[in-house]
Amino acid sequence: MPHNFSDFPARAASAVVLALCGALAVYAGGFIFLLFCAVLAGLMFAELVGLTSTEHPPWFPWVFGTVCGLTLIVVAVAAGPSLVGLFAALALVPASSFAIRGRRREFALAGMLIFLSTYEFFLLRSFIADSLWMVSWIILVVVATDISGYVFGRLLGGRSLPVWLSPEKHWSGIIAGWVSAILVSFLFTSMVGGWALWLGIAFSMAAQAGDLFESWIKRRAGVKDSSALIPGHGGVLDRFDGMAGAGALLGLLHLMFLFLSVS
Repeated sequence: MPHNFSDFPARAASAVVLALCGALAVYAGGFIFLLFCAVLAGLMFAELVGLTSTEHPPWFPWVFGTVCGLTLIVVAVAAGPSLVGLFAALALVPASSFAIRGRRREFALAGMLIFLSTYEFFLLRSFIADSLWMVSWIILVVVATDISGYVFGRLLGGRSLPVWLSPEKHWSGIIAGWVSAILVSFLFTSMVGGWALWLGIAFSMAAQAGDLFESWIKRRAGVKDSSALIPGHGGVLDRFDGMAGAGALLGLLHLMFLFLSVS
């Protein structure tokens, strides 16, 4: 049965504020965008610690998140778009999981997703020609996937996903996300190329996978939201899990490009 839209006003207001901050950071690029990515990474790491660590002082998640955000800045500035930086992003998080008293494997996997995705978005905006259009396209694909999934999933309802995956999400919302990604990508073909139509669907699926993965972690933790920082959305991790999934796909594409360029 379709859900109601009682949380829509708070969700919409928060989305507008986030959209404005994100748009200004993407447009500015450079260190401002890196700082924006680092703040997001730090907040997501803080929430991830709360979801996966079963025993920690109240201050620990925020200190840990701050260290992770600063580490992202150091790695991005020092390594740039190299394999060294990419592998550093992948290796640092599992190495830090010793500090987690709880579900370390979940923390390590989700942490790598967060670190890699924020690192890759910074690299794309900073080192690729016409990156403003490319970053804007990926972000809008993720946003359109999320919004259409939310609206049509609740409006149409229908068959739900398997219980082990996400029983509160419907196939109508999943398919609507793919369609919206195609429409957004079509609008950007003149700026980023015709291949955007195919990659748009891939980024939409990656965003949905990131959302489903975060939902699974929350179910394991027995909570509805990763935190209460954003009215109508829950936590930063709730809001940017799709971006993390899309950023992880961006990292895989980056890795493939680097290997092909040196072979």
